[in-house]
Parts: sequence; C-alpha cells; structure tokens
Amino acid sequence: MQPQTPFENKGKEKLGSRLSLALLCLKPIMKNILSLLLFSLALSACAQIEPYRESQKTTLLELKRKAAKDDPEANYMLGLYYQDGKKTFKDQPKATQYLRQAAAKEHKEAQEKLLQTLTSSKQSQDQDEAQILAKKLAAKTNAEATFQLAKNALNRGEKEKAFELFQQAANLNHKEAMVQLGRSYLDGVGVEKEQTKALPWLEKAANQGEKTAQELLGYMYFDGIGVIRDTKKSKEWYQKAEGQNSDFALNALGGIALGEGDTGGAKVYYLKAARLGNADALYNLGQMCEKGQEFRKDMALARRYYREAANKNNKQAKQALARLK
Repeated sequence: MQPQTPFENKGKEKLGSRLSLALLCLKPIMKNILSLLLFSLALSACAQIEPYRESQKTTLLELKRKAAKDDPEANYMLGLYYQDGKKTFKDQPKATQYLRQAAAKEHKEAQEKLLQTLTSSKQSQDQDEAQILAKKLAAKTNAEATFQLAKNALNRGEKEKAFELFQQAANLNHKEAMVQLGRSYLDGVGVEKEQTKALPWLEKAANQGEKTAQELLGYMYFDGIGVIRDTKKSKEWYQKAEGQNSDFALNALGGIALGEGDTGGAKVYYLKAARLGNADALYNLGQMCEKGQEFRKDMALARRYYREAANKNNKQAKQALARLK
C-alpha cells in the first residue's frame, strides 16, 4: 500500500470538517422532522380510534333499532353486551330484559344464557323463572330427540312406529313433527288416511311460522283436500309462505293469478319463483312466452325456459321441447 501524500491528508481534513458542520446544521432540522413524524403518527392513531368508537356506537344503535322490531338475534346480542360490559357499560337488569325478549322468540342461545343468569341470581322470583325455563328446555331437547327417532323409524320403513313418535314429538310442540303428523294423515302413512285430522296440526305449526305447513295449507284450501275449497284462504297461506321465500308458494300464487285472468301478476310470481330455481315456474314462463301472455310471442325464449325446466327434470318441459322440435 502506498503512503498518502500531505495533499490527500489535508483534503480529508477539510472534508471531515465540512461534514461536521453540515451535521450540526441539520441536527435541529432532523429534530423537528422527528417531532413532526411522531405528531403525524399520533394523529393517525387518533383517526383510527375515533371511527372504531363511532362504529361501536353505530353497532349498538343498529342493534337497538332491530331489537325494537322484536329481532331475537339483536335482543340476544344486546343482552350479552350489557352483561359483560365489553361494548357498553354493564347493566344486568337491562341484559336480563334483552335476553328474556330473545328467549321468548325461541332463541336457543338466549334461552341458555338466560337460564344461567337466572340460576345465579339470589332473587326467589328469578329462581322460580329458572325452574320453568329449565323444564321448557328439557322438553324441547326431548322433543328433538323423539323427532329424530321418528325419522329414523320412517327411513327403516317402520311407518306405524314413526307415526307414534311423530305424535309424541308434536305433543311436545315440535313444529316439524306437527308437519310430519299432518302429512301422515294426508297420505295415510303409518295411520289410516284421515285428511281432516291433518288440518289442526298443520295450522298449529303454520301459526308458529313453519313454512312447509303454510305451503300445505295453501294447497289443501286450493284443492279442497280435507277442507272446503277456499281460494281466499289458500292465497292467505301461500302469501305467508311467500314471506319466507317459498318458491312453491310463489309458483302457486302465479297459477291462482293466471286462473283469475291476472296475467301480469302471474308473470311476476313465476319470475320470482324461477329465480329461486322452481322448475314448474320455469315451465309456466315457457308456456306464457309460447302463448304470448304478458310476453310478446317468443318461441326462442319459450324454448330457453323449457330447457331450464327440463334440466331440473320437469316432465312437461321435456314434452314441450320434444313437441317444438
């Protein structure tokens, strides 16, 4: 390695002094930049916290709006929030009130939580309520178990035994068992065919919001099965099932509307049912296109509806496609 010259040494000394001077000048500027950076980060954190707080308020307000409309899930969530105090202040009386409202709507988790709350209470009236609720939940558990046994018996071909078990579960207020019991009377499965006996069980289930029971009642009243034929009552039950997105009810309402000469109403109902995948509604739309009812006569569109229905194994649609070849 060659020794450095005096000129090189002097150059390095000048460079070093210049760097030192530059750093001294930059020191206060860097300090200000660092302060600004920290301030910016603090503002950013606050900006993130505030929307979070607002979102929590919005969540609670939205839940309260839903709870005011008797939404069981909203009542249940509010009960939890007021009980644990995680998203609002703790308020056990409010929590219990919300849990009661959800439990009254057969919300399973709310019923279980309410039972825990009442059991841990030292109030005698709460203890009494806990005993009543515990018996109700035990009966419900027993009803579900009995219903499953009935289904298993039916699958094994033990129709009489299945009927007896469906009857036991229905007597314990099991809605699906009520529907199966009604069907058993309608079709004579495991019991003598007595269609009039289906009515009270199906009505009981339908009045508790069971969609299948509502559909069956609409069908019974329209065709006069086990009841006096009543189109008005048929429509009422179908409309209740429609509120639960029943494609069967929508297609049936389309048929009723068409029979009454309301082709516009029929088209609306059939289109709604078709969007839900109802094969009969697709076939009916094909018929309307072919006949030019509410649609301009369009054979290409008719064939498309028939094909969609045929793909869902609709026999009438298959026959229509064969006819139009």
